[in-house]
Amino acid sequence: MRTNHVLIDFENVHVKSLELLKGEHFRVIVFLGPKNTKLPVDLVLAMQNSGERAAYVVLGAPFSSRLAGPTRDAASPMQFGKGLGDRLHPQGNVAMAGIHQGNR
Repeated sequence: MRTNHVLIDFENVHVKSLELLKGEHFRVIVFLGPKNTKLPVDLVLAMQNSGERAAYVVLGAPFSSRLAGPTRDAASPMQFGKGLGDRLHPQGNVAMAGIHQGNR
């Protein structure tokens, strides 16, 4: 089965459960902004139970302040995650959950 990478922009999509992503063919990356200091317990436990199949990426500034000017789209953390997923599993699928100015 193909690996499915799910990238979640927690600044814009407040996921509470990963119940549908429990399968071994899912890899989850949750991007956290500086204001994401409290996470739902269910999400934290699901990420922990997923072991190496789940990871957090902590950003030093929110997307809107980090990504100013014409290079905004090229520097998107979500696009970085997509590229990482493509590189680690070229035959896999990448799905992104999040909307910000660079990905509308």
